[in-house]
Amino acid sequence: MRPLLALIKREFTGYFLSPVGYVTLVFFLIVTGLLFAGVVDGLTRTGSQGVEYPFAALLGDNVFWFVFAFIPPMLTMRLLAEERGTGTLETLLTAPIRDWQVVAGKFIGAVLFYLVLWLPTLAYLPVLLNFNWADRTCGVDPAHAACSYLGVLLAGMMFLAIGLFVSSLVKNQLVAAMISLALCLKFVVAGYALGYLDANSWAAKAVQFLSVPEHFRRDFTRGVIDSRHVVLYLSVTTVCLYLTVRSLEARRLRARLSTYNANEGAGASLRIELPVGSYVPELVQTGTLPPAAEATRRARDLVERGEHFLRQPLSAANLDLALERFDAALRESPGSAAACVGVARSWLNLATGWYRDPAVASEHATEALKRALQLDPLQPLAHTLLGALQNQFHRDWPAAQRSFRRALALAPEEAFVWSAWGSHLSMRGLLAEADSALARARVLDPLYANARGHMVNLRIAQGRHADAQAECSALADVAPDSLSVIGLNALLAYLRGDYPAVLTYYRRAAELMPEYPACHAHVAGALALCGDLPAAQAVIDQLHERAPRVSPYV
Repeated sequence: MRPLLALIKREFTGYFLSPVGYVTLVFFLIVTGLLFAGVVDGLTRTGSQGVEYPFAALLGDNVFWFVFAFIPPMLTMRLLAEERGTGTLETLLTAPIRDWQVVAGKFIGAVLFYLVLWLPTLAYLPVLLNFNWADRTCGVDPAHAACSYLGVLLAGMMFLAIGLFVSSLVKNQLVAAMISLALCLKFVVAGYALGYLDANSWAAKAVQFLSVPEHFRRDFTRGVIDSRHVVLYLSVTTVCLYLTVRSLEARRLRARLSTYNANEGAGASLRIELPVGSYVPELVQTGTLPPAAEATRRARDLVERGEHFLRQPLSAANLDLALERFDAALRESPGSAAACVGVARSWLNLATGWYRDPAVASEHATEALKRALQLDPLQPLAHTLLGALQNQFHRDWPAAQRSFRRALALAPEEAFVWSAWGSHLSMRGLLAEADSALARARVLDPLYANARGHMVNLRIAQGRHADAQAECSALADVAPDSLSVIGLNALLAYLRGDYPAVLTYYRRAAELMPEYPACHAHVAGALALCGDLPAAQAVIDQLHERAPRVSPYV
């Protein structure tokens, strides 16, 4: 606590050692003095021109709050912006004091001086409360004064927190003051819109909730404390202070990264950077990546042979052969990122093809991809496949988005990445974004069959069945008699209600890929649509005998 108390004392006394503190104090007292004189004049009048609620006349006036909005920016503009501009903030951040203590010390120091501004106004209380010195009684309920001063404290804390946060973002004090003033004025001038709004509309209620002068005019100066106003002030104060702490933490981290990159990490081929205005670290390549473990000629040959099997029809036998080749490549060269990616692709296809338990197979694929990214963080294919796994199997869409965006940043001209991104956007129902991504994939590689297939699915999701049929016909030219073309034609036939055509398509798919469980499951579904339930059940029974791993829910 000793460093915090020392910082509070430094900030509080600093106001009395600079012209800003005295200028602010004099300016504030002149404004409140003039308003007090107006209130006194109103108190001496009678009838309709008299003042019924003196505190409402003093603190509920829009002019007062418009002028008051200049006070917090004047008090906070120097707190961190001055230290950033002079370079002393780095010295402060290297001292044995935590970031939250720096923020708390400066904030409390500003609040204490803010209270000093209001101390002279206590001399107004006997007049405002109509205090009788003879019997020591008040003609006005003292609760009006207590609630008014409580509101002034809470509103001032909110404005000071806003100013402190802005001061942490810029170097120039004047810029900090102007931005803070613009933000504070939003809570002041909002009330001017009430005259143009329906009193019962949601917009009017929102304006009343945000307008500080309205809070005082209706509640605080009349001795009423509305919890909604208190929650607003404390919430904005807390959020702004939290963001200020995060701003200082990011600045401290940037300084440490800069020092490391200039010394120990000077020769590194990869560098971690924290961009200004962002809290997401980025990996920046500064040179040629040294191979973690140069794959031997035999390992490279095994990877190429594994890739060959992945380009064949994705039967269980071909996928097992591919997995064997990639595993052998890793035994030959454990540092081969390409082999790890191949292992992941094999396991992913084994999961999506129902050849292995999807939960187990997807975990194997995830482990392989994480290993690949440890060996080579700049592998766009690995980031893309990891995003697919995170969305499709782990149901972690935020993580999947990060993986896909990293892949797009690494390979913005790769059709495969855009196609996969579009496909998973479509799965999430983000159809407009999916359309844009798949269109980009089509531009990069017009003959890429997967992108065309995903586009057919997207058109179906959009309800554009005629366009989907046209896309499917074009895909048939690019990849004739492929499973994807047959499956999409079957889906379109189903949407048309042509169930015999659905059955014909799926039987053709089962002939092409007799080992693929999904084909037989679809045949059973098509038979059921055609009304032949015994035949459908027979196909399902045969499927379970042939592929016991298939879920019983099929």
